[in-house]
Amino acid sequence: MQKEELGHQLKLIYHQVNEQVYKTRDNYPFQKKENQQSRDNLLAYLAFRQFDLHDLQLELSQTGLSSLGRLESHVAGNVEQVIQHLPEASVPGLPIEKISYEEALQLNSLRTEAIFGVGREGRQTRIMVTADKKMIDQPDTIEELLLQGMDCFRINTAHDSQKEWSALIETLRTTEDRLKQQGKYNRTCKIYMDLSGPKIRTGEIKKVPKTLKLKPSGQNPLVGLVDVQAEQSLKNPNQDSDFILAIEEDTLSDLKEGDKLYFTDSEDRSRILSIEGIHEDGKADVHLYKEASIEEGTILRSDNNREYMISSLPKSPQKIRVEKGDVLRLYRKKDRLGHLEEEGVKAGIPLTIPEALDKVEEGHRIFIDDGEIEGTCLATASDYVDMKVTSPKRKRVKEEKGLNLPDSHLEFPALTDDDKENLSFVVEHADIVGISFVHHPTEIQELKDELQVRGAAHLPVVAKIETKAAIRNLAQILLKGLEFPSFGIMIARGDLAVEVGYENMSYVQEDILNMCEAAHTPVVWATQVLENLAKKGIPARSEITDAAAGQRAECVMLNKGSYIGEAVNVLGTLLEIQAQNNVKKRQVFTNFTEQNGIF
Repeated sequence: MQKEELGHQLKLIYHQVNEQVYKTRDNYPFQKKENQQSRDNLLAYLAFRQFDLHDLQLELSQTGLSSLGRLESHVAGNVEQVIQHLPEASVPGLPIEKISYEEALQLNSLRTEAIFGVGREGRQTRIMVTADKKMIDQPDTIEELLLQGMDCFRINTAHDSQKEWSALIETLRTTEDRLKQQGKYNRTCKIYMDLSGPKIRTGEIKKVPKTLKLKPSGQNPLVGLVDVQAEQSLKNPNQDSDFILAIEEDTLSDLKEGDKLYFTDSEDRSRILSIEGIHEDGKADVHLYKEASIEEGTILRSDNNREYMISSLPKSPQKIRVEKGDVLRLYRKKDRLGHLEEEGVKAGIPLTIPEALDKVEEGHRIFIDDGEIEGTCLATASDYVDMKVTSPKRKRVKEEKGLNLPDSHLEFPALTDDDKENLSFVVEHADIVGISFVHHPTEIQELKDELQVRGAAHLPVVAKIETKAAIRNLAQILLKGLEFPSFGIMIARGDLAVEVGYENMSYVQEDILNMCEAAHTPVVWATQVLENLAKKGIPARSEITDAAAGQRAECVMLNKGSYIGEAVNVLGTLLEIQAQNNVKKRQVFTNFTEQNGIF
């Protein structure tokens, strides 16, 4: 294609884009110039993406000009620069707000800082870490996170209560103050609190006593107590004992040092507890020399045939496991406890929002735990829905795991009554509030109104994108977000991948990143980042490249795990390296997620 033809084609497209922006911009009025620039730039980007520019971009590149593959942040400026290098250069004269590449970078940087705080030397992408309530009593873990590079501490209100949230915040701030006094830390970590939203989760499962598994090491016995006053039988209750066995007797007065207690464990093995001492307060020191599995109700027999029953083992949910071909029953009553298959009744579990099952029809797909368990609706009844499992691996169904129904067209309000109740706590303690399961910009407006009532209109808001509707309405959500003092987007890739299909996740994620860049809106890259490393201490090779790609976002979120400190350190290093080399990106504009209600 000759340059003259290239110029004519590009100018024709740009003229149509310019007209669309000019006709649409007044639907979204803003007073501040920077918001007008972001609005017009986003609209221009969306208008451009209505065209298939694949061939035109390649032709531009072959003539030594910009391919327009990096124009998101400064659409009009980029296109006009290219047009000026083509014959008979001229650009449309309609008055829309334009922004340069440098201005866009500065604007995005300021907006990011307003939400997540000042960046670090060598790394501008912030790191967010999800809190674990275990950290309440682990200030050393929080110290490690702060020193390794955590910028933002995330508390998910879907779990625990205000008591635990307060304790976590207290531990964080106390640790910060101590490090500052020691001269080791000179920052203030931001606190991000997620409102849980209408998250459909698996409900409570019937609790049964655990089996106490005791295993001596080599020739050394396990040292324990038999205790008539103990409230619970426990493993490793303190530094002095490997186990405590609570028994249903009033006294151990008929036992003496040197006696033995005989029992048969849950695996039908004969075992012996050797009595090493008797206490006046109803305790006996005992040694166990062989591995044993002890269940509630196990009988200990003394040398004189006196019987003692072991009681009060800790309880845990029944272990419901399913595999391909199994049927799992989903109950419509959330107070119905989940259970194993029993007396011809299929294994079942309740849901936290049972109304979600009202939209489920035969053949609809059902996903549990971010797709770890998948299946289809086999049948519906007044009290339940039967799900036929199709995922190949045998998996355990656990409590409080997310459930997705991508075919069932669910649109519960993003702000629940619980969210509104928790919001008063959030505005008092958090620096950033996250809204979950957004579908429409009206839900963003509702949160804005709720914040206004609580005198917290200044609080930065992050909208989590995790539904099909949110993808289709993302442009409108971004435009509504410009009405906030500070606004960001989180790509919640777990639920989103299940909703849109794993095969579509790559380009959907790209569309979100591009639209946010066009609106100069900061992005949080979330879900399963360095998950293997955080949980197991060893990273999967693929998750290293995924984490490095997170440098395209303004913040990367890590979930909790036993090795979370190491994960923060590795992520910080990866992001620093990426910042030095930048992420090369040239995109050709073909398929794009159609946006509702813009043009």
